[in-house]
Amino acid sequence: LSCGCDPLGYRASHDRGRARVNKWEWSGCSHNLAFGIEFSKKFLDVREQVDDLQSKINVHNNNAGRSILASLMEVRCKCHGLSGSCQLRTCWRATPDFRVVASTIKRQYRKALIVAQEELNNDPSIRGVLYGRPRGKRRSKARPAPKTSLLFFEKSPSFCEVDPKMDSAGTSGRVCRIGRTSRSGSCDLLCCGRGHSLIRKSSIKPCNCTSTGAAAS
Repeated sequence: LSCGCDPLGYRASHDRGRARVNKWEWSGCSHNLAFGIEFSKKFLDVREQVDDLQSKINVHNNNAGRSILASLMEVRCKCHGLSGSCQLRTCWRATPDFRVVASTIKRQYRKALIVAQEELNNDPSIRGVLYGRPRGKRRSKARPAPKTSLLFFEKSPSFCEVDPKMDSAGTSGRVCRIGRTSRSGSCDLLCCGRGHSLIRKSSIKPCNCTSTGAAAS
């Protein structure tokens, strides 16, 4: 298998939002999204069992990731013309920076839908209900899960406390960072609302200082 250019042809278009209309045409090597999608299906989806609930959710989440990537595809262009006039541009489709995809999927993860298992007896398709407020209460009626939503069917266990069954050592006694509230290793995340102790230490280290001033006469 090899990753070639996207074989699909795209129509030339024009920028009509400016006083001067600049023409651009598809050219270059567009990233072959279709090839990547098919390869990921053969690599990830083929191992899932059709009748298993977890497998259905895994396939849905795989498709959600692919749909998110497709929606984030970018059009990149290169200008042609005298003195940078950009009278003609050649454009191609490209995948976005990986951080953009990862942050989008993380946002979907934070608002993932829980599958209403009671609905699966009458409807073979995956359906989801969103946890409402206060936390833990569901909406009264299940609705079809959007294709870009991530799903789960049981809540994640708490890793804040010691749990030998889950091989979790808890977070008590861990060293955390102050002032990084939304990042990994922050006290707000690791301490799980229990508060934290501040430890101050002083240490003496050689500074390798040298004197550069001239001696007084």
